[in-house]
Formats: sequence, C-alpha cells, structure tokens
Amino acid sequence: MGNGEAEDRDAAGYRVRLRNDHLVLDAWSPSRAECVAQAVRGLVAGAVRPCIAVPYKQIVVRIEPESDPDLLTATLCQVIIRLGTDGQVPADVEVVEDTDGGATLVMAMVPIAEVTALPVAVPAADDVVFEHAGGGWRCHAVVDVQAGEHVWRGVPGGR
Repeated sequence: MGNGEAEDRDAAGYRVRLRNDHLVLDAWSPSRAECVAQAVRGLVAGAVRPCIAVPYKQIVVRIEPESDPDLLTATLCQVIIRLGTDGQVPADVEVVEDTDGGATLVMAMVPIAEVTALPVAVPAADDVVFEHAGGGWRCHAVVDVQAGEHVWRGVPGGR
C-alpha cells in the first residue's frame, strides 16, 4: 500500500508493507523534509485503519538530530509515542527544515478513539536508512508491530 508504487525522482511518495511482525516503510522525495513527512504518512497508513476524523489540535515538536537517520528515527518516535501513550495519531504532517540541520515537526492530531491502530515500537537504529541518493532523498525503516486481526479487536474502536 502507498501513495505511489513507482518511485519518480521528481515526486514524493511512500510504500508500506506488513511482513510478519514488522511494518516495512520506504519513502522518497526530492527534499529531505518531505521525505521524512512521507515516512510519517507511510507509518500512519500502515498502522491505522482509514476513517474520517477531524483534527482537534496541532502539535509542534523541534527535533535536533545528530544525523539524517536520527532525524527519521526521532520523527517516527514522536508519532509512535503519541499513538501508544497519548491516544493520538497525525491526520496530517509537515516537516520544516531548520538552518542548523534540525527540523520542526507539525502534526494535526486526531484521537485514537476515532481511528483503529496497531501498536508499534520505535525502530532500532540498524533498521533505519536515510540518505541522499540519485538527486533526491530516500529512507527505509522497519517498525515492530503486533499484527493480526485479533489485535484490531483489542484497540478502542477495533472490530
């Protein structure tokens, strides 16, 4: 599943696959910030059953990574923490690069009661790749999930 199965150098997109107990995310974009935003969209698309929900608040988080893979990991971690502990998931996301190499993450949140999500864990450092290649940015992350229809029943709103 994803918003683009063919990776076009001029376009941004993501691909997400569920493999056993892992969500495999790939994202690409001409810009670093949009590549991270596409990875977040992929994580949400892979972990949340689609529904219509109106964002009720905006969260702004400053991220100061030591490297590009750290930026991707820290950003995905922000989404995962809110999903697991705050009961919120971003309906929309924007990543704004700062001049010092950091980024500001802006998320329009919806409560988890309005979506059905798989619990996920933060990706390990060796499960994250984020690099500038071929005139654009590419990232890859593997996120642990509890897969299976039985999990949907245990989540608020699950079937």
